[in-house]
Amino acid sequence: MNLKRYKPVKTAAAIIIADVLANSIVIAPLRIVLEWAYILRDPLPNFSSIGSQVIILSVIGAIVWLIAGIPVHLIKMANRLPGLWSYVWPAATVGAILGALYIPLFILTAPAGLLIGALNAVIFWLIRRPDRDSSMSALQE
Repeated sequence: MNLKRYKPVKTAAAIIIADVLANSIVIAPLRIVLEWAYILRDPLPNFSSIGSQVIILSVIGAIVWLIAGIPVHLIKMANRLPGLWSYVWPAATVGAILGALYIPLFILTAPAGLLIGALNAVIFWLIRRPDRDSSMSALQE
């Protein structure tokens, strides 16, 4: 298998960018809503805590997606499964499981994790566009 055809640098960059964007899009509004609803006992949104939470979750997510995402992407490319939904459902499932691990608020964090995972996969797919990869024809060799 020639890994150069799978564009590993573009794949890793797409994973990291998608993770940061997905966390930013979901976590900040969720945190503001939870604080305004007094669930997190802070009457006004603390934007520094929102930023730090996005950064921490992005780093954790990037590590998880790099470790799990690259092999899954290679398997999908080898099996000629470059479609958007073949990326979304596994990422959403992993996101929901990881979100459910936060026990105190798992009823809220599991759906947020599902949304982050799905959004992460969509953004990754839009950046990486495996359906347009020229290596798909090379896989038949």
